[in-house]
Amino acid sequence: MDLYNLLAEPPVLCRRDGDRAPVNLSVDEFSALAPGSLAPVIGIPSWIGKQSYEGRWWFSRTGHHVAFASTWERDLLTCLDYSGDATALVRDPAIFVSARTIRTPPLRPWLLIQKTDGIRVIPLNAADHDRSPELSEILAGSDVNVAIPQMPFSAELHLIRWLAGYRFTRFRLPDDIEQEVRRSCTTPKPLLEAVANAAASTTYALPTIQANLYSQMWRRAIELVNRAGGLSDTSTVRAA
Repeated sequence: MDLYNLLAEPPVLCRRDGDRAPVNLSVDEFSALAPGSLAPVIGIPSWIGKQSYEGRWWFSRTGHHVAFASTWERDLLTCLDYSGDATALVRDPAIFVSARTIRTPPLRPWLLIQKTDGIRVIPLNAADHDRSPELSEILAGSDVNVAIPQMPFSAELHLIRWLAGYRFTRFRLPDDIEQEVRRSCTTPKPLLEAVANAAASTTYALPTIQANLYSQMWRRAIELVNRAGGLSDTSTVRAA
């Protein structure tokens, strides 16, 4: 005989920042919480043989780390970081108890995203596609949405992954030098030509200027003219 959740609405288990233990909240109470007031509802497991997080992504837009457990999750973080469309991220924001039969496992979304327009989104991967309507039904009427993100095509994703290596602050230069780098490609130029022009106007070495140009490409201050053609020393770049 199946048992069913007879609660008036599916409870949400989450941990508020500063709480010693998770608490059960209604959907309305959960959706009223700002992302900054949420902490991961579960910790990262550390025992041998665990199903663990395989890495931590330093999210350059917010300056903090977010754990990920798969290539898809890492790629999503990379694309979110590159787009600059996320202002807050919360790992393991909540556990949603389904109103279906007790045999149905709880929904454990990996991430809650707050976007620059204030919209909050819980992303699900393709493997969880069949449970997307269920989570959408639970969150219906709240201002938290459920989405299955579409990743960029292969060449674009490869470019974003590569530029991500230059997201760190060590590749930045003083504002006036960065402005000079952008000025070197106000009109479209081959990448190395733009680097040489900028280096000639500053005291910085070519490798430093080139790394900064990639950093500004990551920050979308400089753009690749033909993104489908890939990035090379002869690729044409221009200031955005």
